[in-house]
Amino acid sequence: MNSDRILTMVRGVVTPLDDTLSVHLAAPPRSELRPVAHAERRWRALGARMRERGVDDQTVNAIWTPVRSAAAIRTGVAVFARAGRVVYVQRMPDWDGTDLATFGAPAHVAPVLGWLRTLVPYVVVVTDRTGAEIIGLTDSGHPLAAIRVIAPAAIAEHCLRVAGSIGATLIVAVGAAPDLPYTPGVEFVRVPDGPAEDRLARIGDAVRRHAARREHVLLERFDNLRGPAGIAVEGMSETLAALAGGYVTTLLVSGGLHEHPSAWFADPPDAVALNPAEVFEHHRAVRRGPLTDVAIRAALLAGADVCVLPPDTVGAPDEGLGALCRLDRAVQTRGTVIPIARLASSRIPRRGSRRLVRGVSEPPRR
Repeated sequence: MNSDRILTMVRGVVTPLDDTLSVHLAAPPRSELRPVAHAERRWRALGARMRERGVDDQTVNAIWTPVRSAAAIRTGVAVFARAGRVVYVQRMPDWDGTDLATFGAPAHVAPVLGWLRTLVPYVVVVTDRTGAEIIGLTDSGHPLAAIRVIAPAAIAEHCLRVAGSIGATLIVAVGAAPDLPYTPGVEFVRVPDGPAEDRLARIGDAVRRHAARREHVLLERFDNLRGPAGIAVEGMSETLAALAGGYVTTLLVSGGLHEHPSAWFADPPDAVALNPAEVFEHHRAVRRGPLTDVAIRAALLAGADVCVLPPDTVGAPDEGLGALCRLDRAVQTRGTVIPIARLASSRIPRRGSRRLVRGVSEPPRR
C-alpha cells in the first residue's frame, strides 16, 4: 500500500454528500495484556455516544469487526461507514491520536491525512567488513528485498538507485557511513549500530525527525509567502474563497479544529462558502458541515495537497486554516475579480506567534 492509493481511497470516502460515521481508534498500549478487550471497551463508549446522536444500530455495529482486527495486531485504525456498511478501513501503525467518532458530511478524514504525512519512503544501508546490505522501505514501512553489495565503490551508486526507484527522500546509514555524493532532495543521516531492537528504534527516530523537518520547510515557505506580494492566504473566509476559485495547491489545516465552525458545500469541489446563499444560488443539493472537513474535501477533490498540522503548531495559519496558491489565478467573488495579493494581505499575522488553540475532544453532531 502506498500514499497515492490511500489518497485515492480517501477521496472516494469524502466525495458523497451522505452522512458518514467516521471512527478513529488508537492502538491498545503495549502494556495491555488483552488488546481486543481494551479496544472493545473504548469502542463501546464511542458507539453509545453515536447512538445517542441518532446513528442507526446497523451502521454502529458494522464498525466493530475492523476495529477488532486492528486491535488484535495492536495498530491504530480509521473506519468509515454509512447506511449500515463499512465503506473504507485504513490501519494506521504508530498513530498516537485521540479516539474519536463523528457522524455527518463530509466524512472526517483529517486524522488519516495527518498520519499519512508521517510516512516517509527511505533507504537503510548497513555496512560491514565484506560490503553493505541496502534495504528500501516504502512509505507504508514495508521493506523491499535487500540488496547485498560487495564492492565498496558501488555502495553509493546502489543506495541512490534504490532511493530513486521508490522516491525516497532519506537514506539512513547504520554504523559506518558510506561515502555518498550530495544529492538534491535526499537527506543522509547516520545512526549508531547496536542490538536489533535499538537499531530499529534509532532508525524510527531518524525517520520521524525527517518528516518533522519536511513539515517545518513547508511552514517556512508559507510564512515567507505571507504579505502583500505573497501567494499564501489564511483565515476561514480567505481560504474558502481560494478553494472556491480553484487555485489552491496546498491546504494547511489545524488538526484540532474539526468541531467548529461550519460551512456550506455542494457536490462540485469549488462549491464552498461560509454564506449558504452563495451555494444555494447554483446548487440544489447543499449540505452544512464542519468548516475544516468541508475545506479538506474541496482540496482533495480538486487535486490539491493537504497538510494537517498538530494542534498548537507554531507558524500555523491564522484561524487554523490557510493555503498556498498558484500565481496565475484570481478569485472571483460575486462578479468582482479580487487579486490574490489582496487576499493574502487581508490578514498579516506576526511572525513566530502561536495562533492555534486545542479544540474540545467531543464534536457536536453534524
